[in-house]
Amino acid sequence: MFFRVVLADRSALLICAMYRPPRQGPASLHYLSEKLDDLLILHRCSHVLVVGDLNHHLEQQAYENLLDVQGLIDHVTFPTHERGGTLEPVISDLQEDTLCCHQLGPVGSSDHHAVLTKVNVGVARDEATTRTIWMWDKLTGYPCDVTWNKLHGQPLLQGGSESMARAFTSHLLALQNRHVPHRNYTTRPKDQPWFGYRCRAAAEEKYSAWMFRFHLH
Repeated sequence: MFFRVVLADRSALLICAMYRPPRQGPASLHYLSEKLDDLLILHRCSHVLVVGDLNHHLEQQAYENLLDVQGLIDHVTFPTHERGGTLEPVISDLQEDTLCCHQLGPVGSSDHHAVLTKVNVGVARDEATTRTIWMWDKLTGYPCDVTWNKLHGQPLLQGGSESMARAFTSHLLALQNRHVPHRNYTTRPKDQPWFGYRCRAAAEEKYSAWMFRFHLH
């Protein structure tokens, strides 16, 4: 499985997560040796990171050939199996000081140890965008009947069906903008994906409450 991660400098990191069964043979390792350059070019990636259970101790020659041909480094320097040995390498062409691996211990009934990999690269974030939040729950009244009666007597609904539909939609949107409470919400580039309008509103209320309490003292 491959992932393309866009970085802060607009370059990209190609991540390959792979499991190679013990009896599969060296085919998957040969594939990476031969096709990795093509994949990097095809998906416009400047770096690669390969993780997973490769069982490479059974195909050591093919594994070492992959490292030599692609100029990769194995960043795991500790055993990843309860009997010793490194079966889950983390190999990449990144600088050694930008990537660090840690052993987390066994997972469940598995005889393999989990590996935590920290990659010190900035991930690209979307630019700040502004959208309108319509607070329909705070709407107290909407003059639909009056508006509809007025429309029938005005030249607004003239022409073909498409023209009337566009005119009617535009009029309704104008009424919505006039009568429905709303506010503009701007997402900040550093906001987490889950930090939406409701989180921002709660944070603002918390800050206001804190300031009110501060002034009381």
